[in-house]
Amino acid sequence: MKSFAFEPLQGLIAAPFTPMHPDGTVNLAAIERQAAHLVATGVRGAFVCGTTGEGLSLSGAERREVAARWVARAGKMRAELDTAEFFQAIKPNS
Repeated sequence: MKSFAFEPLQGLIAAPFTPMHPDGTVNLAAIERQAAHLVATGVRGAFVCGTTGEGLSLSGAERREVAARWVARAGKMRAELDTAEFFQAIKPNS
């Protein structure tokens, strides 16, 4: 099992909502705009797929897509994933 180094959170950590299209599918392009805005305004991190509630309504595949997009676009900002949501998201066949 891989271990992770713990780093204390510092600064403002945002809890962005997961953007959706009108048909209920995840709007991954909007995540890029969210991340860019947070970085530009000095936010130090984003806590995704957990605190605003919609993470529970996403499939495992959708949570993986959202997590991957935030990690890819976070830049200097830290992307924090809700632990329960993340481990559900990485389970195969979910």
